[in-house]
Amino acid sequence: MNAVDPVRDFLRERGCPDFVVKNGLQGLVKSWESFVKLVKDGYEFGLDDYLNDLDNRQLLEEALAVAPPREKEKYMQWVERTDRRMRAIVKAAGKCLWGNEVAETEGWTEEKNWWYFSQPIQTSRKLSTEIKKV
Repeated sequence: MNAVDPVRDFLRERGCPDFVVKNGLQGLVKSWESFVKLVKDGYEFGLDDYLNDLDNRQLLEEALAVAPPREKEKYMQWVERTDRRMRAIVKAAGKCLWGNEVAETEGWTEEKNWWYFSQPIQTSRKLSTEIKKV
């Protein structure tokens, strides 16, 4: 008998790839942690990749909102710890990296969705240049 899993149901409804659905909340948390390590080590990719990784953090936020309390509690310290590590290696971008129009449409704010409004302190010239053009 399959147990009801609101997170996997949410991910499936969002059209996420099967491996994302299968890995569920734990997979999203691990993905965020891996991304933060990439940023810490010197993110070498461009803005499209960076935004894709930030979208994964947004997906994690939304998945946490539908997670059963016990599951959410299980991962929140991990997420908060990883968020603190990320906040230590980024700075305010002064704008939403998707563009302020998208932020307004989505209802994203610098306080709640800070990842979209931050850029790595140390990054590749390519990413830095692309962020300036946003």
